[in-house]
Amino acid sequence: MTFGYLISDIVTKKSVSVKLGKPHIQLAHFEQFGKSQVVLVDEGHNLIDRSRQMYSADIIESDALNVLQETQHKTFFTKQINRLSSVLVAVEELAKSTSTEQSRGNAKDNSEWRGGVLDSALIEKLHATTQSIQANLFDFSLSESLSELEMSWLKQIIRFNVILSLRDDAHQFFISHQTNGLIDTLNVHLICLNAANYLEQIYKNLRSLIVFSGTLRPDTYVAETLGFRDALPIKRVPSIFSHNQLGVFISTRIDTRYRYRDGFIQAIVADIKAVIESKAGNYMVAFSSYHLLEKVAEEFAKQFPKTVLSKQERASTLEQKEEFISQFFNQRSVLGFVILGGVYTEGVDYRGDSLDGVIVVGSGMPQVNQLQAHLTQYFEGLGLSGFDMTYRYPALQRVFQTTGRVIRQLSDKGVVVLLDKRFAEPRFLRMAPEYWSPKCYRATDQLQQALQEFWLKNEQ
Repeated sequence: MTFGYLISDIVTKKSVSVKLGKPHIQLAHFEQFGKSQVVLVDEGHNLIDRSRQMYSADIIESDALNVLQETQHKTFFTKQINRLSSVLVAVEELAKSTSTEQSRGNAKDNSEWRGGVLDSALIEKLHATTQSIQANLFDFSLSESLSELEMSWLKQIIRFNVILSLRDDAHQFFISHQTNGLIDTLNVHLICLNAANYLEQIYKNLRSLIVFSGTLRPDTYVAETLGFRDALPIKRVPSIFSHNQLGVFISTRIDTRYRYRDGFIQAIVADIKAVIESKAGNYMVAFSSYHLLEKVAEEFAKQFPKTVLSKQERASTLEQKEEFISQFFNQRSVLGFVILGGVYTEGVDYRGDSLDGVIVVGSGMPQVNQLQAHLTQYFEGLGLSGFDMTYRYPALQRVFQTTGRVIRQLSDKGVVVLLDKRFAEPRFLRMAPEYWSPKCYRATDQLQQALQEFWLKNEQ
């Protein structure tokens, strides 16, 4: 049972009762047993983004138009969708007048996003319209069965109504456009920037909460994003691993910031080669972007054409993903280039000889866009460092999750090499896992020497 189901239960209590299609999952036993419940949350670091998603909702105009096309412009659906389109246009006009900022390339798609402030009257009109459409769709379904597409649209409307009724100061409206051929459609996104207040209310109805994660740090970030505030004491369990198991090495020379990274491609390639030559085995190189991955892969292949290199593709089937992972368990000379914080660097248990080391190239900071900008402003409004809460701390979690693939049990030995001089800064080192004992180096030959010493010590 996932924590998301528990959140769905809380959300559903605020909605109308709709059994058709089961748009929300209700877990009555949580309400029935109340304070006797103990909840276990695995991969607790993922709860930050997951809870934000659970308290966010969208109105996608193209979905409504698809329903209209499927029903061949049936009068009933034409009327509902025209009402929706009318209020969406009003929302867009107000958003334009309250925001001059634009951003392309957000976390959801490649469309333009614009954050805007909607007045209470327009929000009420939007809510009244979607509630009316929801009621009409439900009444319509009593006499005619809804298709899968129509049901999906009904669920979208229901979800938006629920989140609209739950919204608080942590919510922000965004407007986006999508173009498909000659058709331009409008979307309204109600985004939850921080679900901590909602989570905190859930915790109060539990006996205790046990969260499993090796990367929930620092405490300020955890408290403000997961609702672990003063009223909820935190007890941490120390790691079972020791610094003797893991060699951690940080380059104080390489700078992967965008304006400088091209000048360090050769150095990155040289350090990767030094790592894989230090001990035969399987290694993973995690990059902060596809662009950087592809540039380094191209140069690496040019210099070392005989070295077999596996790359994470931008789009992969489930079978391709399974094949990529399986090679680490079935072979002993794998070099994989992957994306930091991606599908191959979280949730995979590379035990024993399946992974001998991880090289991280880049800080892993999120992309700058409108959503991130509003998130920064939100945390600054709480008196916190907006940059740390929005960029630095999430990036550190990605790095720690990725490097955490190396040591999975007490018998494991391996290395972590961090190729960005920002990792040598005290503010990063203070937040590193307690079993790390990092060593800094500048030149590739210094890395070679340090790696040789580590592996010799661990062969004894």
